[in-house]
Amino acid sequence: MATIKELIAGIEVEREAAEKREQKARKEIEIILASAQQEGRSSLSEEEDTRCETLFEQIELSKTQQSGITSKLARAKKVEAEEVESEARLS
Repeated sequence: MATIKELIAGIEVEREAAEKREQKARKEIEIILASAQQEGRSSLSEEEDTRCETLFEQIELSKTQQSGITSKLARAKKVEAEEVESEARLS
């Protein structure tokens, strides 16, 4: 069975991965928009527009995941604090 510290570390890795997915999607959107602008186009191609919509959905999903992960992390840290307090009382 994993210790609370290991669980917290895993949750933090999970949060970082969700943040990176969001950042990657945002960066890809920026690249698509910059490319269109550099080519002098005032609108995106159908393919680019579809890709951007997918990326916006990924961003929203990542934000939702980050919120849930943050809550999970807070609960885990609360348990950790309770364990430390319990151990201190037993010492």
